[in-house]
Amino acid sequence: MATMAVPPALAGPLATVPRTTEQPAKEPMAFRSVEQLQRTLYTHRDGVPLGIYAITQDKDGFLWVGGSSGLYRFDGVGFTRMFEAELPPILITALFVDASGDLWVGNLRGGIFRVHEGAVRGIRVEPGKAVIMAFHQRRADALWVGTAGGILEVTGDRLQNVAIVPPGMDRDLYVNLYATAWDGSYVVFAGQKAYRMRPGGAAFEEVDADSAMADLAGLAGDVSFSAPSADMLVDGYRALWVPTNEGLARYHMQAPGSGNELVAESVRFADGEPVDATADYIDRDGSVWVASSRGLEQFRAARFTPLTLPSGVYQPAITAEAGGALWVSSASAMSPLRVADSVASHPELGTNVRCSTLALDGAMWFSGDNELRRLAGDNIESLPLPTPDPPRQASKTPGRGCGGIAVGSAGDVWMALYKKTWHWTGTRWEKFGDKTPSTVTIQGNTVWIGWMDKTLTRVDGVRQRNLTKADGLDIGEVYASYPSRVGLWIGGATGLVLMHDGRFSALTGRNGGRYPNATDMVEFPNGDLWVITDTGLYRLPAAEIRLALEGPSHPVEDQLFDQDDGLRSTLGSVRGDPLEPGAKGRLWVAGDKDVAWIDPGSFAAPPPPTVVIDTVNGQSVNSPRWHSGKLNQGTRNVEIAFTAPTFAAPGRVHFRYVLEGIEDGWQDGGAQRRVHYSNLGPGQYTFRVQASDVDGRWPSAASVVAFRILPAFYQTWWFRILCIVLGLIAIWILYQRHLARIFAAHQTRLNERERIARDLHDSLLQQFQALLFHAHAASGMTEGPVRERFRRVIDIAEDALVDGREAIMGLRSVSDTLASLPNDVQKLSELIDPHHAIAVTVATSGTPGQLNPAVADDVHAIVHELVANALRHSGGKRVQVELRYDRAALVVIVTDDGRGMDGTVAPPAEHGRWGITGMRERARQVGGALVFGCAPGGGTQATLRIPARRAYRRRWLGLWR
Repeated sequence: MATMAVPPALAGPLATVPRTTEQPAKEPMAFRSVEQLQRTLYTHRDGVPLGIYAITQDKDGFLWVGGSSGLYRFDGVGFTRMFEAELPPILITALFVDASGDLWVGNLRGGIFRVHEGAVRGIRVEPGKAVIMAFHQRRADALWVGTAGGILEVTGDRLQNVAIVPPGMDRDLYVNLYATAWDGSYVVFAGQKAYRMRPGGAAFEEVDADSAMADLAGLAGDVSFSAPSADMLVDGYRALWVPTNEGLARYHMQAPGSGNELVAESVRFADGEPVDATADYIDRDGSVWVASSRGLEQFRAARFTPLTLPSGVYQPAITAEAGGALWVSSASAMSPLRVADSVASHPELGTNVRCSTLALDGAMWFSGDNELRRLAGDNIESLPLPTPDPPRQASKTPGRGCGGIAVGSAGDVWMALYKKTWHWTGTRWEKFGDKTPSTVTIQGNTVWIGWMDKTLTRVDGVRQRNLTKADGLDIGEVYASYPSRVGLWIGGATGLVLMHDGRFSALTGRNGGRYPNATDMVEFPNGDLWVITDTGLYRLPAAEIRLALEGPSHPVEDQLFDQDDGLRSTLGSVRGDPLEPGAKGRLWVAGDKDVAWIDPGSFAAPPPPTVVIDTVNGQSVNSPRWHSGKLNQGTRNVEIAFTAPTFAAPGRVHFRYVLEGIEDGWQDGGAQRRVHYSNLGPGQYTFRVQASDVDGRWPSAASVVAFRILPAFYQTWWFRILCIVLGLIAIWILYQRHLARIFAAHQTRLNERERIARDLHDSLLQQFQALLFHAHAASGMTEGPVRERFRRVIDIAEDALVDGREAIMGLRSVSDTLASLPNDVQKLSELIDPHHAIAVTVATSGTPGQLNPAVADDVHAIVHELVANALRHSGGKRVQVELRYDRAALVVIVTDDGRGMDGTVAPPAEHGRWGITGMRERARQVGGALVFGCAPGGGTQATLRIPARRAYRRRWLGLWR
């Protein structure tokens, strides 16, 4: 490759030919010194308890620490106090998790406690056996307890002594330490002596203490150790960690297993002070944990292994040669270093080497001091640097200002120097431009030059073409370019694009970013693309790139590497090519102060952590009392606390959860380890939660907790039914009271009408009758005009008498049935038509039932008016009244065979009468409708229809009739 990239604040470096990579191949884990381990110190600001003297790890992956402050559980984010009420306030000196997953706790006064499924149980120890120092799983059913006075074996509830020294020898031992060797041997240290039991052995053998310490890690040679002050351990590299009063030391062979010289590393804090270890532990991932006065510190092998470099290295430039060895140079006075099986300095290549590159012919080029140097095998050739233009004061080390170099296929050289671009044609230097390029890539006979003015120049011999935003290159300042099998990758200020098939395709990552400030790229043989940006190093799988090119909306499932993975320096600010492929499939990365490598084929991402659900509304789900999973009656708000032990990069672990029946799908909880629900009702609930791994992948399984919210008495089914029944009863009582008020008002109305009817009959009608008698007598005594006048008076009085009788009949006709309707109609006919010129009939069908009193009253009145109108105005020979008690409605039909009427126009009411309009209004008042039409065969037909719910009086259970 030939790329280089810088942020806008720096001058642009150059790059050279495409870099090739070997197929990744796995190899044994490379040894790492303390300096190459990733260190993370947790202090009291992170909640670390003071005075830690014991550390262990449980089956779920949690770290447990104990000491003067009690017992704590650590998940990588916070420390949680555990079993404060169940454990006595005594210094904890030993912790252990047995094969069954139970936690064992030992304290300073000989107390032993076993934690099984969240329940703490104490085991009595005889008073003489003070200070519990260690636990050891001897057999599946037997646990050894190491004390200051010897070993006890715990089998069930039984305790018995274990012989350390042969019978008959001095048994008064004072044990200093217990330790487990790399081969499984168990060693007891007592003063200058040690006693070792090998795996499968039946008795201890006495050995020298120093020899026993060396044998813990299989260290060769005659070694003398300082007296340990805390537990010793052997890490995954077979290095022995020994805490002493002078500090923490780490012992290992120079080449582990080769029998070379013993190396002792002093483990110190960042400020150079020795580590005063009080406890140590190696977890199941191989990380070493050391407790000290400053807190709890983790030592782990990150994905990237830093290269140990001399002091004073600043912005190192790296270039891989054809054989895979790496060259490291610096802008300081350090000579270039060649890193292979060993690290060698090459002062013959000068100092202040700011730029280096690999040519197509395998030669290495270096720009340092005041000339270019070409290294081919053991032969070094020199080439003078360009002359400044315009001339300026000479510098003793002009090569230090190199922004980058690249060598073309014809042996020509491109160089950034003096803030200009230069081209060595093979015979002389020519100035190509008056600005500094940010990247130069050689692709066959084509040269690609990127600029900070957002332009990419293509040079083919003497032809040049500038690509800009108008051509589709929309990435801001151009920082890097890289030719690959699928096209030309171009990185810039705003993103990464691929130029292929005459067009530009942008990529979008999983979080929506477009990889801004991409300053270098490398493609591996499997098609994976590695891209370095100012936020970290990304790996883009080949399959994801293919999907993104086929569908631009597809987000690339990339993998991010940053400081949590061992990249300690600021990325994206290095001149030259910060990415270089190396031997054995390695990828080298240069930061601003260091160089690190990774073998993509050798590491496997750890599986997603298992989520542990701690509490539901403060109740521990791990305690025996939770087996029922019931919450208090009337609970409305539920808070669920959960966590997942992650110590490599806890900030990258995200959670998602779902409460079945409440949420439709997974809810993104981010890094939060607690969720709150409100307004929950009684019932059974199931909560599921998952944690992603550090690369954002989700597991297939989830952690589950089920709980039930008990209903309060007012939330039970029987209470709801009771409320419904009581409500119906209350409605029925109110309705009955309402009916009673209606009946009372109606009865008052009936009584008043009866009184008026009696008064009219007893007074006014009797006087009218007397008036008619005298009028008839007077008319017989007169002749001529006077007689005619009497006749007119008699007719008027008779009409008034008929009207009065009709009114009295209407007043007395009100009831809650229509049983009297046929008789009332016949009486009305006799009053109006005493000679029976018109036949009147009444027919009834259906089962008569009780009516609402107001309805019966209005039906009487409307039928009387309809019959009266038919008798007076129809001119027919027959009037028929049909009364139907239907289930759906009460229907009354009045039909005559007279001359008929226009049903669409209501005639005006006569003086003192209602008229058709009045009857219709009266029908509407009782919820019915009155319709006029033509009768079959001629005549008029009036139909009164009142719905059953308004006409009939309701019976029990809301039924009509």
